Amino acid sequence: MFKHLPPADISSPCFCLVRHGQTDWNAAGRIQGLEDIELNAVGRAQATQTGLYLQQWQWDRIISSPLKRATESAEIIAEQLGLAPVEIMDVFMERDYGDCSGMTAAQRKQSFPDGIIPRQETLETLQKRVLQGLRQLKQEPQARTLIITHGGVINSLLAYMSRGEIGTGKSILHNASLALFQYEQDWRILAYNLTTHLDSLSHKAESDKT
Repeated sequence: MFKHLPPADISSPCFCLVRHGQTDWNAAGRIQGLEDIELNAVGRAQATQTGLYLQQWQWDRIISSPLKRATESAEIIAEQLGLAPVEIMDVFMERDYGDCSGMTAAQRKQSFPDGIIPRQETLETLQKRVLQGLRQLKQEPQARTLIITHGGVINSLLAYMSRGEIGTGKSILHNASLALFQYEQDWRILAYNLTTHLDSLSHKAESDKT
C-alpha cells in the first residue's frame, strides 16, 4: 500500500501519521477534544493490527500526543515494532473543540447552527502548532517517523498542504487510519485515510472527529 514510501537513507524526511484507535466516545459519535478518553477493546485491536502492518518497514522513531487514546495506541504499535521508547510531543495534541466537546454532530448543529463555537481553538492556531512540530522533526536525521495523533490534527495538515481541497470539514478519517507526508523543499501528501490494514477487523469508527 505504501508504494511511495522512500528508503530509510533518503535526505527527504517521511512522516506516517496514525489516528489513534477507537474510544467509546468515537463509537457514540461524540466529539473529543482535550478530554482524556481511553481506548476501548476495538481501539486496542485496531492499534495492534496497525503495528503488525507497519512491521513491513523500518521505522526510526515513534512520537505520540500526550492524550491517553494516542499514547496507548502508540505503546501498542511500538511493542509490535520493537520501537521504544515512545516520545511525547504536546504539539500533536488534539484540537480544543471548546463548548462542543462531548456533543454528537447533531447536537453541535442544534446548539451552534452558525458554526461559531465558543472557546474552540482556531484552525490557524492548530495548524501553526502542528507544523511547528513537523518542522522541528524534519531537521533531525531520522528518515522515517511515526506520529500517533488525532483526526483533527491530521485533517488540519491535509487542509494546509492541499490549500483547502481536502482535510478539515471535508475529509473523514477512520480510527487507526494512516496518512503519509514527505518533505522535499515543500510538504507533499502521499496518501491519507489508508485503512486496508484494518479490513480483518469487524468494526470501524465512522466519525471524522476525535
